[in-house]
Amino acid sequence: MTQPQIKNIFFVVISSLLFFLEIMLFALLQRYEIYPLFCFFIALLVQSPQKRTLVMPLFLMSLLSYLEINIFGWCLVYIIPTILLANYLDQHLRIKIIIPYCLLIFALCLKMILMWNMDGITISWIHAAQIIIYNIIILKMFIIVGAYLEKRFEGIVLQK
Repeated sequence: MTQPQIKNIFFVVISSLLFFLEIMLFALLQRYEIYPLFCFFIALLVQSPQKRTLVMPLFLMSLLSYLEINIFGWCLVYIIPTILLANYLDQHLRIKIIIPYCLLIFALCLKMILMWNMDGITISWIHAAQIIIYNIIILKMFIIVGAYLEKRFEGIVLQK
């Protein structure tokens, strides 16, 4: 197997594990507050991956949106603007460290606004802040693990 094939299989397996983790978290909490698959997607999006590595997380998030709102692919309503914003910020923003956090806050706020406008679902400001903070913590963990793995495997590739 080549390195890109192994990388693609790794992303599929991680996406699937995060999908089941998110379902388990929903079963325990009885509401969506923590979005590990979405945070993983943003961490992938910031790394400028190939388009095919984003397909599996997008499909699994579409399934989750079917479980959450009963509309398959509803998550694309706030993910597509997030992808466009990611491309714009990558080209125009010099401070690359804050891009994932800006994307996460933008996407979560857009999702909350859309749910308020379309479904009449309202949440308090404190609950919205909790959701954003929980997901920022998860995103930070993904970024730290990604940086560690990148450094670790970069050293292995350079030694060969």
